[in-house]
Amino acid sequence: MFADVFKKEIGFVPPFVVGEGGWKLSDAETKLDTRFLPIDDKLHAQYHVAVFDWFRTGKLSDGKPLPDYLFAFCPWMLSGSNEAGAWFDSLTGDRTQTIKAISAIPPFTRKFSWDK
Repeated sequence: MFADVFKKEIGFVPPFVVGEGGWKLSDAETKLDTRFLPIDDKLHAQYHVAVFDWFRTGKLSDGKPLPDYLFAFCPWMLSGSNEAGAWFDSLTGDRTQTIKAISAIPPFTRKFSWDK
């Protein structure tokens, strides 16, 4: 939706960098909104691997091509002793499953539409 607004208003879509992206473990909002599964360690790892796979495979989770303008995804919080969502030194412990799962993604170079 935002890409369409940029295209209409300025004639092109600038690079998007997702900041503070991802999921927080057992977030209070998921407890209030029962439409979504509570985020446990397993889902936290699976969801983050899926997002990073977009950049590795060039395809979104729904099979559509990864848009060239989606330039980067930065996880919510990597470290912070007062942050429940941090991967390291979190109030809720380390996200060991996520760290292992992300570490297992083989090195890759992201391909853009002009590289194919």
